[in-house]
Amino acid sequence: MPVSWLGWTAGLATVVRIPVQPLAQAGVKISHWLRPAADEVGESEALRERSIQLETTRALLHGARLKIDSLLEEIAELQGVGDFLRPGVEITPIVARVTGRSPDKVGGPVRINAGTRHGVVARAVVVYRGGHLVGRVADGVSRLSSGVVPITDGSIGLIEGFVQTKDDPAADDRSGPHIQFVADGQGGLAGDLDKAVVINLDDTVRLDDISWPDSAQGLIIGYVTSVEPKDLQPLLNTVTVRPKFRAHQVASVTVLIERFTEPVGAGP
Repeated sequence: MPVSWLGWTAGLATVVRIPVQPLAQAGVKISHWLRPAADEVGESEALRERSIQLETTRALLHGARLKIDSLLEEIAELQGVGDFLRPGVEITPIVARVTGRSPDKVGGPVRINAGTRHGVVARAVVVYRGGHLVGRVADGVSRLSSGVVPITDGSIGLIEGFVQTKDDPAADDRSGPHIQFVADGQGGLAGDLDKAVVINLDDTVRLDDISWPDSAQGLIIGYVTSVEPKDLQPLLNTVTVRPKFRAHQVASVTVLIERFTEPVGAGP
């Protein structure tokens, strides 16, 4: 019962509290020594420091993995360029990361992290894995970045290519049917071909266009996805080609910078 109800117990309580109070204080001090002070949410200082260290280590590990993936991508890009080097054409490949994509226009121009400081020039050819034509560098190259206009963008204009049948993949002598393509507005390229010329789905279409640099000739534009009769022109078929790789879908690309060298023995 409360001491105020039984006054005679107050003296007894005092006698008991005097020897017990020092022991209670000592117990509290020992408990604080054994268990570090907790913050507002009940987490000890030592545990919180370990959590911070763990998250920092995880962030560093994740960053290292991203760097490794980036380096592997660059190695694959450079190896691909070496596999598709054309005789007589000297180029300097510049591997660049795709850093900007248009959110409202999928398949439109993209931004890469290479500019004049790295040797990039306007109208340079941009490829992926060496043999696949992605687009061209846009005008207005800045010091540290530049834009890339995909081949499926309408501003590229007409692109001429030749069809390489899948039955004879080694026939790259430009003897196949030639077609002038233009962007179809749906992520592909479309061109007209005489109905008498037979081509097949999945046939490869390669660039053969004098308006493009030598380093681009023979690169893969895409693959035939449809051959349909052309409306109002019964003697023609509309051939649709779609690239296998698109600028807004890849993490990095390679810019091909042609090197101009003097012929051996040329005078001043």
